[in-house]
Amino acid sequence: MIRKAQIKFIAIIMSILMGFFILLSFITLLFLNDANIKNVDKSLNETIIQFENSDNINKTYSKTFIARISGNSVLIISTDENTFTEEEAINFTTQAISKPYSSGREGVIFYRIVNVKSSYYLFATDASETFASQKTSVIRICLVNLGVYGILFVIVYLFSFSVFEPIKESFIKQRQLMKAILQEDPAAEFRFYG
Repeated sequence: MIRKAQIKFIAIIMSILMGFFILLSFITLLFLNDANIKNVDKSLNETIIQFENSDNINKTYSKTFIARISGNSVLIISTDENTFTEEEAINFTTQAISKPYSSGREGVIFYRIVNVKSSYYLFATDASETFASQKTSVIRICLVNLGVYGILFVIVYLFSFSVFEPIKESFIKQRQLMKAILQEDPAAEFRFYG
């Protein structure tokens, strides 16, 4: 009976801690995701500023392609061949300009359409490495949380003995007292129970 109460005590405390760790992991993931999106946006803005200030519009930018949009035609100005083929860049630009907004995200590719030097350009950057590092960070956070959760389990388990030891001792003393009373006066059982 005491053992079952001790197990329930451990289960309740560990359930509360599990909920706390899940909430903490979720909040951390949200902050990480938000920070990564801001970093990608910042990188895209820096590329746009470099493009505006550059005399060489054919300059290649890492993990980025730039397309000039003229009506329904698309001209790829610059592309990082390691990240995008020209065909992928044209297909992506065609899809992006068909949408009613001038910036957005398709999977891990972030894009923005801006007016630079009296023409419209689409700037797109691949953020797959940023989000891959985010996955690694999330796995690390989960492993740390799991380790801390295991340590807390041991602490709660050991603490439960100090909580339930006095209860167990008083229960044993109560049984010994009942045995002593019943040995002296067997009729006392009827007075206690009924």
